[in-house]
Amino acid sequence: MSIVNLIKTSLYSIKAHKLRVFLTMIGIIIGISSTVAIKSIGDGLSHYITSSMESSNSNRYQVYFNYDNVDMSSDMLEPFDENDINDIREIEGVTDVAASTGMGSTDQGYGEARFFSNTKQIFYTSYENVKPDIQSGRWFYEGEDKDKTIVINEDTAKTLFDNVNDAVGKGITINDDTYEVIGVTKKSESLFDYETSYYCFISKYNLESFNKADYISSVYFSVDPNYDTENIFSKVENTLSKNHNNIGGKYDVYDPSQDVQLITTMVSAITTFVTAITGIALFVGGVGVMNIMYVSVTERKREIGIRRAIGAKPITILFQFLFEAIIVTFTGGLIGILLGYLLGKGVGSFIPIDGFKAVMTMKTFLSSSIISIIVGIVFGIIPARNASKLDPIKAIYQ
Repeated sequence: MSIVNLIKTSLYSIKAHKLRVFLTMIGIIIGISSTVAIKSIGDGLSHYITSSMESSNSNRYQVYFNYDNVDMSSDMLEPFDENDINDIREIEGVTDVAASTGMGSTDQGYGEARFFSNTKQIFYTSYENVKPDIQSGRWFYEGEDKDKTIVINEDTAKTLFDNVNDAVGKGITINDDTYEVIGVTKKSESLFDYETSYYCFISKYNLESFNKADYISSVYFSVDPNYDTENIFSKVENTLSKNHNNIGGKYDVYDPSQDVQLITTMVSAITTFVTAITGIALFVGGVGVMNIMYVSVTERKREIGIRRAIGAKPITILFQFLFEAIIVTFTGGLIGILLGYLLGKGVGSFIPIDGFKAVMTMKTFLSSSIISIIVGIVFGIIPARNASKLDPIKAIYQ
């Protein structure tokens, strides 16, 4: 008998017991759907982390200095100077070089904000090329660069004032300089929108006046995507080491993509662990398939005996029952994949991360389909083998 005829015969046998087959599928459906749901959420989280980091200057790197003597500091040794900025800028493939002064770069800083007896340590940055959501007050007007105005974040407003609305129009002191609060930003729900959640905003003019007297503690630079980053890192480190060969220590480059790899690896490990636990449901479903196949073999002994008596080979009987088990588990697997994807989407909609979506990858679809087939083979082979070994005469008269 050809494989096509065997599959047709298996389908006819399954069709004759629809309810029993469906109840057998439930275990497979639960196992596959839970696996797919968890994988979809895990893959969606990995995709969200990667895309969020890529959209937030992931090609921007920081070179800093590690001291041999930890008691020394950069204001004493001066591991960076303006000549270093120019030399790094001359390296082919390097773009957008900027110095980091004190505890912040030339486009950001750190200080203490004070309103009477209330104080809070804040990070501040330039408002150029940024436009966060404002929940109270307003954003900066064009032409007020030299005005002493500031937009603070929600946490700063709650610390310095009784409530957010009270902040607008008040004057706060930052590093012995008074600024008028013109607005309060709305806290972002995104895990990676750190600027809106943690920074206060002032003009670039005022920012430079804050930082102009500070020493350079590190250097930020970007790399053209068409260049090899490791080669650029080596050139930057060698340039700085050559410029400051008498300082005890070494230069290192911080690569933000390492954080992405670490986080995605952790998410993948957790997803794999939880998915392995849901494999218990698949095992239970497989046992159910084996049980129903044994019942089917027992009920159809006469049919098996007659088929053997008219010339059917044992291998034909084995494949017929094995195909039945595979069809049951594969069909249950497809249903489970669909339900798992919908479940992942539903659960994902309740995750409090702005822009997060569960993702169904082709790898998840194919692996789930293959697993459902393997379950059918593993748990269907023993009943199918028993059916193929039945004695035709005894089978007919039992």
